[in-house]
Amino acid sequence: MRRRYSGALVFVGLSLAGSLASANPGVEGGRNLALGGATRASASGVSAFFINPAGMSVNRTLAAESNYQVAIERNTHAFGVAAVDSINNPRLALGLGYSSMIGLPRVGFEEVGDDGPRELRLYHRAHEVGLGISVLAIRRWLTIGVKFKYQNSSLRFFDSDRVRRDAQATHHAFGLDVGATLSIFGWVNLALVGTNLSGPKAPAYTDSVGLDLKPFELISGSFDAKRLPRISDYPRTLGHGIAVFPLHNDMLSLNFDGVYDLTSYASDNFVRKTYSGGSEYMLGKLALRLGGGWDSRGPLSDDDRGFVSAGLGVVKGAMPGKVGFIATLAFRRDLSGVLPETYLGANIGLRFNPGY
Repeated sequence: MRRRYSGALVFVGLSLAGSLASANPGVEGGRNLALGGATRASASGVSAFFINPAGMSVNRTLAAESNYQVAIERNTHAFGVAAVDSINNPRLALGLGYSSMIGLPRVGFEEVGDDGPRELRLYHRAHEVGLGISVLAIRRWLTIGVKFKYQNSSLRFFDSDRVRRDAQATHHAFGLDVGATLSIFGWVNLALVGTNLSGPKAPAYTDSVGLDLKPFELISGSFDAKRLPRISDYPRTLGHGIAVFPLHNDMLSLNFDGVYDLTSYASDNFVRKTYSGGSEYMLGKLALRLGGGWDSRGPLSDDDRGFVSAGLGVVKGAMPGKVGFIATLAFRRDLSGVLPETYLGANIGLRFNPGY
């Protein structure tokens, strides 16, 4: 029985991965998106693989999920798949995932000898493969986790002769995420997470560092970044979270997170800060989720933005010897700030219960 379900998990994971041509390396997962990212202290299973590897061993889980996410205004599409097993060993959880992204941002400029401004489409691609390990260090109290990753990111364009060129050097690196979750009598969880402690990448564009658009000869001062991402694909971040369970179970959770991005605005000697909160209520098989927060972005207050998020999930647990499923819809929308953005996400997954 154990071999049959472990084999089924691997088969499902590989099948989902094969169906995904590309996706966002930073795909959040449906629950994380719906709660505004405030899930570090309450994440478990596949959700934890994406945001806090320590949470993979919080509950006994054998599951595989696929995720899709789109940033509408930036025309960026993200896909990801992950599988987590914390059943075969009560103190050890393993997670394996792949994510990839394709974005098609446009930039504007005036070229010497041209009659007026022009636009150029860029091809923003990224891939990530990760292996997560979580250990139940102190039963019912403390879990710790680590995720090892290979990361790749590129930004390219085609010149007038349809020759592909790099707008910046392609990023290849091995990344490392670490996390810890402390549970206090099952009422409150505290979490601490560090991402990309190795292998961080500078953002695609900064005020001091532009793109290599040769052989185009740009008129000085004419470059317009438009929707080109100002946030790093792989920022080094430190995050903390707290989750409160008023009913002493997962039926209701109140979540609050803070994240400090040390990479995206490092050239301005500024730490980007994001604070968010969210709540989740389980009404039978239906999960109701609501969140929101504030993102400081750059050093100027004009860059600050507030956002709201929400989502619905259907969760059917797996009875012994049976298969359950999870399906989620989520969105997040900026309410203020320069060039507000809208994110939509969906995920579907299977849960297994071998009955041992």
